[in-house]
Amino acid sequence: MNCVELDKVTWNQPDVIEFTDKYFIPIKLDFTDKDSEFSKKYITQYKEYGATNIPLILFINSDGEVKEKIQGLVEGERMLKKMKKIVSDI
Repeated sequence: MNCVELDKVTWNQPDVIEFTDKYFIPIKLDFTDKDSEFSKKYITQYKEYGATNIPLILFINSDGEVKEKIQGLVEGERMLKKMKKIVSDI
């Protein structure tokens, strides 16, 4: 799995796009190429979040606290359900 696959099955879904635009500020960091300068520079922080593989999706509040962590491929409907739960818990 990688970020490209997640883009194809999750982030391209109209309901997910609309909800994300309304309630979240998405930031994408691509660790697909583990030998890239970016990956080498930030791999320590990535692992500090408990990441063992890609993709890793973190939902971080305005205080910098991780409220939800999803690792692996999550299809659009399931992602939308998780995002709605996060918003309702605020």
